[in-house]
Amino acid sequence: MLTDADMYFSYDYHLNDSGKSFYTEAIRQDRVSQLPPEIVMHVDQCNRCRKEVEVLSKEDDLNDKD
Repeated sequence: MLTDADMYFSYDYHLNDSGKSFYTEAIRQDRVSQLPPEIVMHVDQCNRCRKEVEVLSKEDDLNDKD
């Protein structure tokens, strides 16, 4: 059975581009706690996705300063 969070994961069970953008936007809005728990738990446990989200978040911070 698919959940709403499944649309944010790729076939290899990592966050897809939409999932990473969704998480990054939640960081910017200080709303990570409101994300689906599957996404939060995955980023907490997956070094690859956590690093990719961190890079996107830093890029957003740099773009905001321009």
